[in-house]
Amino acid sequence: MNRYFLKVNGELHCPGGICRPDHAAQWEGGEVLLPPSGPVLPRSGKRQPAPAIQPGDELWVWTHEDDNYGRGWGLTAKGTAGPSRINGDHLAVQLLHVERLPRPFGFRDLLTTDNGKKTGSRLLDHVHAYRQLESYLIEDADYDEFRRVVDERSTPLPDAVRFAYASGWEREILTHKQSLLDGLQNRRLAMQKARDGQQAFRADLMRLYRGQCVLTRCAVPEALEAAHIMPHTGDPLWDSPENGLLLRRDLHSLFDAMLWSINPKDNTVHVAERLKATLYGKLHGRTVMHQAAPALLNVHFRQFQALAVNQDSPSRKVDVP
Repeated sequence: MNRYFLKVNGELHCPGGICRPDHAAQWEGGEVLLPPSGPVLPRSGKRQPAPAIQPGDELWVWTHEDDNYGRGWGLTAKGTAGPSRINGDHLAVQLLHVERLPRPFGFRDLLTTDNGKKTGSRLLDHVHAYRQLESYLIEDADYDEFRRVVDERSTPLPDAVRFAYASGWEREILTHKQSLLDGLQNRRLAMQKARDGQQAFRADLMRLYRGQCVLTRCAVPEALEAAHIMPHTGDPLWDSPENGLLLRRDLHSLFDAMLWSINPKDNTVHVAERLKATLYGKLHGRTVMHQAAPALLNVHFRQFQALAVNQDSPSRKVDVP
C-alpha cells in the first residue's frame, strides 16, 4: 500500500463540488479528480513520476484554501482509493472509507512567525512552495513527521478552550452538551408530555411565524405545534423562540424522530431516505425561511446526518460542533 497527498480545487475536483464537507458521507463513494499524468515525488526541479494510485492506497485530500482555487479548508479528510478511470482531462479516483478530520487545517494555521514559517513537515513545506494542483506520493521517510503535524493540528479543541471563546447559543450548547445529546436521543424514541410554559412558547412561535407552518405554510391553528429544536432541559432558556419552529403536527413528530432536518448553512430541508418515496419526499431540497438560531439547528442537523449514515447503529451520537 502507498500513501498519497492530493492537493485539489475543492469546488472543481471533489465529489459533488463540495469543498467543505459537513460529514464524511458527502464524499463517500464519490470521485476526486487529479492530473491525468498521475502522482509525482515531492522533489524540487524536474517533475519526477511516482507509482500510480492503486485501489487500497491511502489518500489524504487537501482542498486549496485560496478563494480563486476552491475556498477549501486545507487538509480535510483521509480515505482509501477505489477504482480509477480517465474522465476527460482528469484521472478520477473513487474515495472510499472517508474520514473527515475532526478539525481540518490549512497553511494559514501552520505558517506563523512563531515557527519561522515552517510547517514541521518536509512534505507540507514542499506542497506549500509549489502552489499548483498536484498529487504527491507520501514517502515512508516523510510519513512520521507528516502524521505528527496532522495529529497535533486536527485533534478537536478541548471543551475548555472552545468554551473560552464561545458566546450566546454556542456557549449554552457547550454548557449543556450531554443533556442536549441525550435529550435528542430520548425525544426520538419516546413521546414527550406537555410541560408548563409550552403554551407561552407556542404563542410566541405563532406570532413569530404569523400562524403558519415553517415548511408548508399551513395556517390551520389546530394542526400546528411548537417544536423545540434542542430538547427542553428544564431551564426556561430553552423556551426561547430561537429554539423553536412552528410546524404542522406530523412534521413535528418526524422532526423529533430525526427523519428530517434543516442545514443551517443554506437553510435547505434534508429528508431521510426512507421518506423520499413518500409524500414527504417533495420537501427535500426546499429552502426554509426561519428565525431559529443556526447554532441550534446545526446540532440537530449533525445528529440527523449521523443517523442517516449509520442505520445499523441508530443510537449513535456525534459530538456537538
